[in-house]
Order: sequence, then C-alpha cells, then structure tokens
Amino acid sequence: MGQKTKQTYVRELQEIKRLLKKAFREKRSIKIKYYSLSSEEVRYRVVDIYQMHKDCIIAFCHLRDDERTFVIDRIHQARLLDENYEIPKDWSPESIILN
Repeated sequence: MGQKTKQTYVRELQEIKRLLKKAFREKRSIKIKYYSLSSEEVRYRVVDIYQMHKDCIIAFCHLRDDERTFVIDRIHQARLLDENYEIPKDWSPESIILN
C-alpha cells in the first residue's frame, strides 16, 4: 500500500520562500509558524496564498477565517499541505486595502 510520507517543516528563510512559491504555484495550502507583531504571539496558521510579493504574502488565514498579510521574515517554519484551494473569482488585491 502507498503510504504518505510525513513532510517536515523547513526553517531556513530561503527554503521557506521556495516553499511559499511552490504552494502558490500549485494552489496548495501551507502551514506556517508565524510571529504576529500585533499580538506578539507565535502561532501555527494554515493559509492559502492569494498573492505573493517580495517581502510578504496576501493569504486566506484559516485561523482567522479572513484575508491577512503575512511578512515573510516573520515566518519561522513552513510545511506544504496536501489540500488544494482556489482563489475566489471575485477576489482582487484591493479588497485587502479597502476593508
């Protein structure tokens, strides 16, 4: 029987960036360990990346059930998940700014 291999977290910044790009390209959810400045907490979050920038990602956060911007330098760990997602057809980057 085919057994799934348990994927491990990457911790190196360059590896995290590579994994974020792969998740966005393949439209796969990714689990990150993220430091939030507003709450001063480090938490695991599952996110679906809607847009990538040099220093941040705009993503749907399953923990907050809402869109969020994540600074890549504050992501301490990342692991690609098997779940796929679709970006909502009516979504646009301006929706983050207007809300």
